[in-house]
Amino acid sequence: VGAGISVGQAVAGYLGPTFGWRLPFLVISIPAIACAFVVYSTVKDPPRGVMEAAFLESQDPDGEDGVALVDFHCAADDDISLDTATSPVNSAASPGRRKLTRDISNSSSLQDVPATDEYFDSVLSEHYQAFCSKDWTKHLRTTYKLLSTPTVVLSLIQGAPGCIPWGIINVFLNDYLSEDRGFSVEMATTTLMCFSLGYALGLVVGGAGGRFLYQIDNRLPALLAGITAIMGCFPLWYLLNNVDESTPYYITVAITIIAGLGAAPTGPIIKATLTNVTLPRARGQAFALFNLFDDFGKGLGPFF
Repeated sequence: VGAGISVGQAVAGYLGPTFGWRLPFLVISIPAIACAFVVYSTVKDPPRGVMEAAFLESQDPDGEDGVALVDFHCAADDDISLDTATSPVNSAASPGRRKLTRDISNSSSLQDVPATDEYFDSVLSEHYQAFCSKDWTKHLRTTYKLLSTPTVVLSLIQGAPGCIPWGIINVFLNDYLSEDRGFSVEMATTTLMCFSLGYALGLVVGGAGGRFLYQIDNRLPALLAGITAIMGCFPLWYLLNNVDESTPYYITVAITIIAGLGAAPTGPIIKATLTNVTLPRARGQAFALFNLFDDFGKGLGPFF
């Protein structure tokens, strides 16, 4: 993401002043269409949650603490609940099939039903289709479960205020440096690319550092995110108030990279945290809410 933003800003900043504002849109659209075709032709979506079967197998959904749990079945009068299955699974050792076996044995109305492979497959398929149906009440229940989890709520509400600076930086920083600080358009673009370079490095720091700290204490990644976000404010303040066309180039580059480095780690840490507290069948909706709050904050930046 950081590299893509940097390339887009570079194309607009270097080509726009010479060839006009239309050409950057054409230049960017060509690789975008090519990448879309390659992804469509080669990438396959795995069944939701298939990579987390071992985790779901080892957990008791009714007793899991701090995880946003979502009921699987869509009909209120179902006798069979597939809390740990997200798709039809053929393996007899799958968590969904074992859960189904327990429900059959505990249900008085299903005591005489033979636990054959054909029966399991038909029931799993029926419930999978129900789960994937366009049942708006299921989405409401999912949203309620997500918003009942404190970590999810905190991850969401930090997004809007946390992304206000990004809206301002992406929209106004280039123009501010060129119009108010005396930079040429090309020099302002180069400065913004240095910020994007620092941002890319910060993503690595957030991902690798957050994972390392998580293995020590699961509270430490959030501490890393907060410290880097606060520390990143100081070089950005210096860039906005003290750097101009007379500032030595190496100081401008260093300050800008450090500012981007401090601003980036919060993103991957928050996303990893949200992934840790949501199960696969609810994760798409959780990240939709997350992006909604983030984009709301980015929209508020230019407004302010």
